[in-house]
Amino acid sequence: MADRRRSVAAWLLLRQMLAERGLDADSLTITENEFGKPDFDSSLGVHFSLSHAGDRVMAAVSDAEVGCDVERIVPIDDGMLKMALAESELASLAAFSGAARDRAFIRLWVRKESYAKAVGRGLDVDLSTFSALDMPPSSGWIWHDIDFGDGHMGCVCIVNDMTA
Repeated sequence: MADRRRSVAAWLLLRQMLAERGLDADSLTITENEFGKPDFDSSLGVHFSLSHAGDRVMAAVSDAEVGCDVERIVPIDDGMLKMALAESELASLAAFSGAARDRAFIRLWVRKESYAKAVGRGLDVDLSTFSALDMPPSSGWIWHDIDFGDGHMGCVCIVNDMTA
């Protein structure tokens, strides 16, 4: 039930953000791509992404492709690390232990998941095949990290296109 409330809250936040852009959410058609990512009709030129975890919800609205993710910082096991991280990321986590390692992992995770959402593929993307540490803005994508300061971290990933 709590998960459903967070999902509804994320959609309400999206409606508010659209209204601030002068758009009526009830008049917009939501479509899904082949991987199930919801988006507006491409002719509108507005994209969105939603996420929720723990006590947080996120919504991102942009003229460019966008993805967002929020996660609670929780203890991470080594199996999860190997499944989700590239070799350079695994090496970088070796400098951390305990809660600091969990925090560093979640920062990488939200970056990677927000990117996967922005490209429209979600978790169909093998997260271990790219590094969130090594992708410069010149790669075409930029990240904005968010530390909520309450045990949650988030990230928004957007196309790095100065015309968008």
